[in-house]
Amino acid sequence: MVVGLGALADAVAWAVLPASVASAGATVVAVRALRRPPLARAVPAPGAAVLAVALAGTGFVLSRPDRSPPDDPPVRAGSLLVMSGITSSSGRGAIFDSDPRRLGFTCEQPYYFSYAGPGDGQPRGTAVCPITTGAPYEPDDTQRPQAEQVAAFAEQTRDLPRPVHVTTHSHGVWVAWAAVATGAAEVDAMILVGPFPDRVTEWPPAGEDGAGRVFGDLLRAAAPVADLVDFNFDPEAPAARELLADPGASRAILGRPVPAEVRTVSVTSATDLPLMPRGWRMDVDRNVCPLRVAHPYLPLAPQYFAEVQAFLDDAQGQSCPPWRDWGAAAARPFGLPAGYP
Repeated sequence: MVVGLGALADAVAWAVLPASVASAGATVVAVRALRRPPLARAVPAPGAAVLAVALAGTGFVLSRPDRSPPDDPPVRAGSLLVMSGITSSSGRGAIFDSDPRRLGFTCEQPYYFSYAGPGDGQPRGTAVCPITTGAPYEPDDTQRPQAEQVAAFAEQTRDLPRPVHVTTHSHGVWVAWAAVATGAAEVDAMILVGPFPDRVTEWPPAGEDGAGRVFGDLLRAAAPVADLVDFNFDPEAPAARELLADPGASRAILGRPVPAEVRTVSVTSATDLPLMPRGWRMDVDRNVCPLRVAHPYLPLAPQYFAEVQAFLDDAQGQSCPPWRDWGAAAARPFGLPAGYP
């Protein structure tokens, strides 16, 4: 009941006060019920088993698998710029493992973005196709100032065969969008994989007080542990301070429109929804229904290939059931309020 009231208040602004009153009343009823002597058997054992099976069956039906893509899409014209996210390195990152051929591009068409700038090639690592462009880069390069990353993106897209398709994951979304929206780069289509249209993180510089101080201290304490699993994130690096520590940075970047002729699609993970208090839909040509795939694995999911293929082919995407983002309402009360800051 509490989750349901929270979901109602989350969806309808004017319902916050009535839902609060109803929640208080439900709490009083629950407390009084807990003070009563326990029943010998509230639900008969067979009845409990039937109820459990019914709930499991309902969950299975409501969570039916998303569609899979065609196995052999037609080859598309132009080029595909593949762009990984923060703390990645040459040949290491989920989007490197994503097969461009499943989107309709041969291994001669991808160009792999490098946060270190142009070059003659990078270590292949786990990439499906050879990496014949860009300079080798390390996690520290992904955390350079935003302006330097935008300049690197513009330089590496300037001479690509048209039409230029960009597939960019997580942090890379901000870089690509800023470059195209400001006119620094010209592309024809952007596939935004795991974007965060409205980040709510915030922390002050080391040694300073302010909003998010505890969170920032926890991040700094966890950084050495994260390094042990090759997640080399520095909370004080320029990219972290400019994009993650500033809760308004994402809105400022993605709120700026790209040229009307640039086709755009957003592919969101359902597990990211609690981090989006103002919603997951962006001002793009198509918002794909949130996929039931964890953020790091979005560019590897069959549903991802199916939805991107449909978008590129101007075909109908999968419909979005109303319950797909209900889980966010259940998790959001444990995070920051929707109006923050």
